[in-house]
Amino acid sequence: MRRNLANCRAGEYEALPERIVTDEWKPDFGPAEFNERVAGSGVTAVGARDFLVAFNVNLNTTSTRRANAIAFDVR
Repeated sequence: MRRNLANCRAGEYEALPERIVTDEWKPDFGPAEFNERVAGSGVTAVGARDFLVAFNVNLNTTSTRRANAIAFDVR
């Protein structure tokens, strides 16, 4: 199920004990219980998306208008 990572981070670490026991936030793997005795414990979010190719180009200009026009054409 696709979720916004900002929504997953809402409440930060302190909200984890209350959230983990709800059906909506139940872990995909492992028990739905919070162990506060484990130092450094937390949550790992793994995401995937469609294939993306990205690269950087240095332009010999200070014109952001020209740079944006070129970026639009490349996209």
